[in-house]
Amino acid sequence: MSLKPLKTKKRLDIIKSDPWSAAKYIMQYRKRVPEWEKYIIKDPKAAMYYAKYSLPHKRWPELEKLIIKEPELIYDYAKNNLLHRWLEAEPNLLKDVMTAIGYASDFGIIKWPNLEKEIIKRKDKQAALLYMKFVTPRERVPELEQLFKDDPGYVYSYVYDIIGGPWPEGEEALLQEPEMATKYAIDFLNERWPELEQILKSDHPDLWKKYKNKFKSIYKM
Repeated sequence: MSLKPLKTKKRLDIIKSDPWSAAKYIMQYRKRVPEWEKYIIKDPKAAMYYAKYSLPHKRWPELEKLIIKEPELIYDYAKNNLLHRWLEAEPNLLKDVMTAIGYASDFGIIKWPNLEKEIIKRKDKQAALLYMKFVTPRERVPELEQLFKDDPGYVYSYVYDIIGGPWPEGEEALLQEPEMATKYAIDFLNERWPELEQILKSDHPDLWKKYKNKFKSIYKM
C-alpha cells in the first residue's frame, strides 16, 4: 500500500518538521517507510512509537544509539518493540533502580546481583522491598533486608506482602507501631510477646483485648 498523497507540499513539510506528526502519519499504514525515518528519529519517543507498529520485533540501530543510555527508554524499547531483553543496554538500566526492577520482573530475571549492589549503595528501602517482591519472591536477600528492618512500615509490608510469616529481625521496629505489632502477633506468632504486652497493657486497652483473645487458649492471662 502506498502512502496517501498530501494535498500540498506545505502540508508535507509541516508533517516532516514534527517527528510525532510524521510517526502518526506513517502509523496508519502499519508499514515501514525508510525515507521518513530521518524525520521521525529526531524525537526518540516518536521513533519508538513508529517502530512499535512499523518495525515490530525488529531492531533499529540508529534509534538504539540515541536511547541506550536512557533507562526508561531502554525499558520501553525492550518491552514494546523488541519484546525481549536488550542485553547490551542492561548495565545502563542500573542508573534507575525502579526502572531496572520493572524490567527484571517483566523479563523473568530471577536474580540481578549488580542491581542488588546498586540498591544497597543507594540505601533505597523502597527499591529493596520491591526487588524482593517482584524479582526474588522465593529468595530472601539479607543484605537488602538490612535496609528497612528498622522501619515499621516496611517491616509490616515485607511480612504481609512477601514473607507471609514471622520475621524476628523486624519485631523490634514493629513495637514502634502497636497496632501493626498486634496484628502481626495475632496473625503469625504462636507464643506470647512480652515486650508488646507491656505496651498494650499500659496504653492500648482495645489492642490488649484483641491480643489476649489470641493467646487465651495457650496461656491464662
